Amino acid sequence: MLTVILGFLYIAFITTIIGFGVRKVLAWLLLRSKLLFHSQSAARSNANGNQATAINSIMNNSLIQCIITGVVALTVYAEYISIFMNVGLICHLIMLAATALICVLCRKDLFSADDSLFRTILKNSGLISDNSDKDSKSVITNKSINSGKFTKTGTSINSGKYNKSAITNKSINSGKFTITGKSVNSGKFTITGTSINSGKFTKTVTSINSGKSIRTGASAKSPKSGYVRLVIYSAIILVIAFYTSRGAFHTDTNIYHAQMIRIYEDYGLIKGMGNLQLHYAYNSAYLAFCSLFSMHFILPQPLHVTTGFLEATLALFAAGRLLDWHKHAKHVADISMLGIVIYIIVNITGSMSPATDYGTMFLSLYLICAWLINAEVESESETEHKSDYVSNVKTKHKSEYEASGITGIQHCTDAAAQLSEVKTYEYALLSVLALFTVSCKLSAAIMVLLMFVPLIAYIRRKDYLTIIKCLILGLLVFLPFLIRNYLISGWLFYPFESIDIFNVAWKIPVDYLRVDSDQIKVWGRCLYDVSLIDMPITKWFTIWWHEQRTYTRVLFAADAFGTLLLVADFFIAKMKQNKHIIDLSTMCLIITLYLSALMWLFTAPFVRYGLAFLLMIPLIAIGINYDLASPMHIPGKSAIVNRYGAIIVIAICFAPYLAHYFGDDYKFINQYGTEPYYVVQKDYDDAATGNMSLGGNTVYYSEGGEVNSYYYCPNTCYKFMLDRSELIGDTIKDGFKAKETTE
Repeated sequence: MLTVILGFLYIAFITTIIGFGVRKVLAWLLLRSKLLFHSQSAARSNANGNQATAINSIMNNSLIQCIITGVVALTVYAEYISIFMNVGLICHLIMLAATALICVLCRKDLFSADDSLFRTILKNSGLISDNSDKDSKSVITNKSINSGKFTKTGTSINSGKYNKSAITNKSINSGKFTITGKSVNSGKFTITGTSINSGKFTKTVTSINSGKSIRTGASAKSPKSGYVRLVIYSAIILVIAFYTSRGAFHTDTNIYHAQMIRIYEDYGLIKGMGNLQLHYAYNSAYLAFCSLFSMHFILPQPLHVTTGFLEATLALFAAGRLLDWHKHAKHVADISMLGIVIYIIVNITGSMSPATDYGTMFLSLYLICAWLINAEVESESETEHKSDYVSNVKTKHKSEYEASGITGIQHCTDAAAQLSEVKTYEYALLSVLALFTVSCKLSAAIMVLLMFVPLIAYIRRKDYLTIIKCLILGLLVFLPFLIRNYLISGWLFYPFESIDIFNVAWKIPVDYLRVDSDQIKVWGRCLYDVSLIDMPITKWFTIWWHEQRTYTRVLFAADAFGTLLLVADFFIAKMKQNKHIIDLSTMCLIITLYLSALMWLFTAPFVRYGLAFLLMIPLIAIGINYDLASPMHIPGKSAIVNRYGAIIVIAICFAPYLAHYFGDDYKFINQYGTEPYYVVQKDYDDAATGNMSLGGNTVYYSEGGEVNSYYYCPNTCYKFMLDRSELIGDTIKDGFKAKETTE
């Protein structure tokens, strides 16, 4: 466990620094602004408080943004390196040099300034207080409420002059107190839409903190809340570190994941290595990331903590978001975080394995949640800017905006345009992440459709230069995956026969590809016989359904109910003309999830291949229904029935699935809890290994079943594949080809 935790911290530091540097460069190239990296300064200097609030909402996720950006950047870097050389000591030293350079050049933005990245992260996590708001005299003080007591006063609070109250940046414009259902500090101040200058005060408030300053946001958190969060976060890391330190490896890790990581470390790549074992042609960018932090070049045994690291990172991301539930006006993204929690519960026993399924699904889950957060901030921002226009431009407070030479209309329009640019920029980066996720596993291929959201936004603005920049960025991220596909298999997308454009010596024969592709499909359909590949869906679906466990069938029932709920909510939202409940970007995400689920069903319906999509569909349906069925939209008891009835139904559907895996997680503790891996992580499995000579080069093969030893390279699980292959040249680096292609 100790080495696992140290590995987590090391990867977190490197990816955060690299991610920060990359995001800074991308903001300069695409956004032409440093606003994302100076949220506190932007908040102080910007006259529009609503825009500052929206930007701060983005920065609440700054750590996860930097880490995921760092993961993508370092993985792409390792992929490019692997084309020319091994991913070893030199590759790692270059990475460390880049990290040090970013720390030096951006030291103030990272560490020293009050609005630096790490201080912002700690503030947003509630672990430290915001000293800049210590006095909070910009909120409501003795001066604005005279004696500090608010009994039955007959006029208004300073006749509406105090219109910049920092209570969620809502103004008290023209004497009206428009806070609805919000509590100030102690929860005693809960006026709901009562007019203060009407001369009547229906709910007498004895005191507003007795003249003391009122804190909101981070500054309102007591030290105790920070300690509670610290305990929760520490517990999450310890639990995941425990599961990452021991257990049994994923079957595919023993068959080819571990050996491919070793090939990255020793060779980078071997041309035509898919001929040595067809699994090696399943090119996955995630394994490049695993090899970068394996560090076998310096450690006595390789680390394999990357899956646990992603798991811990997303667990903290979800926990932080859920702990801030009360701060959010919309909760679709909050409820979608439960998808991360459920996925971790289901797969935590495999945390030790650097499995491509886990990496792909974790990145997909983050992509979905981050997309929903972006959509929520966007829709909330539109509402706030509209409110600004109505309450400030059309009232006597218009003069306060015009005092600086900017009309209220111009100010709101400019602020909205700037924020819209920031949000489109975030969608563009998430689209690049979707493309990267495809390079981890082709099962996520449909997620690239999300790119049309920022593309259409830039086309509407006629910002063709930014479109070109985004396309170049996407190409740079995806290009090494394509190059490696060509070099290791001779196909652009193995094992898909439809794109056949190369004719090289190391190309895997089409007959081998077809058998491999058919095996994946028939095993996913629970047929287990390649000769049944052409069985129509009307027949194989029944067989597949009967093979599913009861708890899995109930999970599919949750998707069916979620679909009905989404349809109902869509029509209700349309009738009530509430476009902010299901906005365009959220609708695009929902459509993409359904298309991904359909692709999963018709290709290889192993649940683990599409679990992220299957979980998110009903959870997003719950979130939309929860927001739509709020008292603001559906009054009375029907709101409670609509809101919690759907939650109960889907919770019942999830219960058997979760109960099964909770049982597995508990058995894991009993089975592996006493193993001596509290300091050093369990090593890769090993097996009896034979060898044979090819042109004076030693090639290994497993003699112990489907366990491919990490410690012998190159190695294959299947001797018959070795027997039907030969070297292209004199050395292993020259590559392998199939004997059938020899002239």
